Amino acid sequence: MQKVEELTLYLIEKDEIIRKQQNQIEIQAETIKQIAAQQQTQQAQIDLLTKLVLNSSKK
Repeated sequence: MQKVEELTLYLIEKDEIIRKQQNQIEIQAETIKQIAAQQQTQQAQIDLLTKLVLNSSKK
């Protein structure tokens, strides 16, 4: 019976570790999405500034 209890505790601990890892993966995925959105915004700003500079130099 003791082996069953030990195995049960082991599995509970492993399940908790897996849940924590899954949570960390979700947080990392959200962070990556936010970084990608920031990069898109920055690229749009760069493109706009480039157009403004090119247009002002034509005048």
